[in-house]
Amino acid sequence: MTSRKAIAAISAGIAASIPVAPPAPASAAPAPAAPGDTRIVGGAEAAAGAYPWMTYVTVGYRGMSRVCGGALVSADIVLTAQHCLADSATHGRPTSLTADIGALDHTAAAQAGTRRFGGKYLLGAGVGAGDWAVIKLTRPLKARSRPVLPADEAYDAKKTMRALGWGSTNESGRPVRNLREVDLPYAPAAACGRNAHHEICAGDLANGGVDTCHGDGGGPLLAAALGGRWVQVGITSHGFGCGRVDHPGHYTRVSAFTAKIQAAITLLDGEAAQTTAP
Repeated sequence: MTSRKAIAAISAGIAASIPVAPPAPASAAPAPAAPGDTRIVGGAEAAAGAYPWMTYVTVGYRGMSRVCGGALVSADIVLTAQHCLADSATHGRPTSLTADIGALDHTAAAQAGTRRFGGKYLLGAGVGAGDWAVIKLTRPLKARSRPVLPADEAYDAKKTMRALGWGSTNESGRPVRNLREVDLPYAPAAACGRNAHHEICAGDLANGGVDTCHGDGGGPLLAAALGGRWVQVGITSHGFGCGRVDHPGHYTRVSAFTAKIQAAITLLDGEAAQTTAP
């Protein structure tokens, strides 16, 4: 079983608020990306402008970088996965956080004016126990829409849910520049095993072929709500392979952690995320 981005974890309920140094100047050579990044399996390219809140998160370390997905859930808060921001065993604590928001081609965000940088962040407990994290942006961004967080489990077992990410269509492929989407059938709680109270599982158990994969970590799992809004029911966390029969993807069950996520946002002095509560 591997995380959807990298194998790294720390133990904490909500970790201490950690400041991140300003990013390197634009003229500096980028650090090499961590190897093995593949993403959406069996999906299609998203329509331009369909997800103005979808975020491509680059986590910089000394000598390397990781990429993950994320969602802008308020003007200055990106929700992603704990395993994306956990300390690297060989490279230490993250030194920079870059959030490219709302661009179909993630490389176009800077020119479009929707690149932001992360300052402080807070972490959940980690894979299987609360694989979530919130990043406070140093400058807010007003997106025309954002997903809402679930106030309860009402949306957690929708027949079909949608995942998003930038990447290839198979386990051994390479990432792509344009955002992709895939609709996933809900998998029964039994498919999640002992972590069902903390996770949602989704994927075609009988046929395989649709899934998230390495590098999609931190991205959203979405359920459609009345009025055309998306509810972020999950955060891409981990799985066994990508799109395999009898092996669904595992997603952090956001409804189990909404209160902690909102508390973390408050501790960061960020703008609270909207929820499905009346």
